[in-house]
Amino acid sequence: MLINFKKIPLLGRFLGSKDLSDEKVPVKASLSVEEALAAMENNEAASSSEDEKKSPEELLLGNSEGQTDTPSSFPDDEGVQPFENEVQEKRRSSKLKVLLIILLALIFVWAGIKVVKRLLFVPQGPALTKLTKKKESLYCPLGFPLSGQRAHKELQQWGVNFEITPEGFLQGTTPGMTIFAESTDVGFTPRSLQVWSKDVPVKWGLGISVKEKELQIFLGTPEEISGDCYIYKDRWENTLIYTIQENKVTRIEWYYPKGLTFPKK
Repeated sequence: MLINFKKIPLLGRFLGSKDLSDEKVPVKASLSVEEALAAMENNEAASSSEDEKKSPEELLLGNSEGQTDTPSSFPDDEGVQPFENEVQEKRRSSKLKVLLIILLALIFVWAGIKVVKRLLFVPQGPALTKLTKKKESLYCPLGFPLSGQRAHKELQQWGVNFEITPEGFLQGTTPGMTIFAESTDVGFTPRSLQVWSKDVPVKWGLGISVKEKELQIFLGTPEEISGDCYIYKDRWENTLIYTIQENKVTRIEWYYPKGLTFPKK
């Protein structure tokens, strides 16, 4: 006799994970309670034996045929790609910020160096090339640049004798002219020059006794006129003063800022 477990649902639930609803177990027509229980135990033992033969993956996925299912919950490439793009965009943005900070730092350092040079180092005059007549009268009043070793030698050849003043300046005198200078790390640099004799040759012939009209033809309109003085100057505060009396030059003075230097050619 065959017992169909489909007709005995309680017995099928009692046997656990194995679905025996469609299986038939041969039994005797007159089956005692003990024999029925023994048959149930045999079926349970057979089910356990089959489970032992299965791999852990098959047991976890619940595939009775031993096939591994692909989980549908794993993220696909379409979900990962936007995240990677976002990370790359953040990295690019961070690099741009770092480059901008470095650029600003370099600009700040460059500006700081310029300021320090201007405050702590000697002022820098213009390059002594392609000068206008007024600028040549300022920087080369005697026909040569009034700075450096050349100026010192030229003045000595003119018979200028230098002495050191109590203030530490170099004072040079010759008939009709006096010059004050200083010796610095960059060499001989002028501070002032006074001329009151027409025997001293001045650039462009604009020396003592020259007429006021000729002065303005060569040097143009002065930046200032104070009393009988025509004052010419530049942005470095180099100053040239002509004293005019009775329409003629009677005295010429040059004044230079401390430590003025000129760029080398």
